[in-house]
Amino acid sequence: MGQIKKLLAASQVDPRGITAESIWTDLCEDVHLHYRNLRLDFSEMEFAAFRAAINHLGMVLEKCSIENHYREGDPNFLIQQIFNSPLKSDSDYYPNRVTIEAQKDNTVHFHYRDLRIHWSQSEFIAIASMFVHALESFNNIPRWPYEVPEKTLFRSVPIDLIQPFDEGHRPLCIDDEHRAGIEYVKELIVAGKKIRPILVDNTGQRLDGFKRYVAHIEMGLDCIDCYVDPFGMMGGQSNQSFLEDDEEFAG
Repeated sequence: MGQIKKLLAASQVDPRGITAESIWTDLCEDVHLHYRNLRLDFSEMEFAAFRAAINHLGMVLEKCSIENHYREGDPNFLIQQIFNSPLKSDSDYYPNRVTIEAQKDNTVHFHYRDLRIHWSQSEFIAIASMFVHALESFNNIPRWPYEVPEKTLFRSVPIDLIQPFDEGHRPLCIDDEHRAGIEYVKELIVAGKKIRPILVDNTGQRLDGFKRYVAHIEMGLDCIDCYVDPFGMMGGQSNQSFLEDDEEFAG
């Protein structure tokens, strides 16, 4: 699950008509792993490492699922990096390739580095149209218009420029504790209190102040006060107050 800033395009495609029920491997110029209409290219060493990681992941995943009472389908359940194995930055085969190929069997191959997706003509047309629409939508996303500051500074910025979600705060993750804090911030704003600015980096990515941000959004406020940290090194404000000059409440 990602951290969506804006849904650029969405559509429906026809049911899979190509290798819909297949999983297999080939030994060709490299090792091919096919999963339905997806193919990954490996060197022999890469495939050996991949196979070992999958075997280990299966055991770790099962143990973690049982211990944490995993609920499949729950959008608020998150345990990150159950298993993490380092890879080289580039694959052994095709590290920089991007191609789209019309095939003699009237299908289309999309190659991206060591990955290949095999599409029918109808799937390709639907997905290509989505990319055109997505590019238009992407170009309309508000951009952080400010120059990179040399040191942390204060700004009041349009709230649409803030990227709200981070590793610890995903869409739909507002629990009872967050909700109580959000409602308290709303009360402070209505009472005319000066709210402590949230913390962002020099792209508008929120580093701290989730409850303050959501309170402003839910109240329909157009702007929000920010401390802009050019290097993202200020750290959180978890021991500070919602209020600019009050240390009683954590925010």
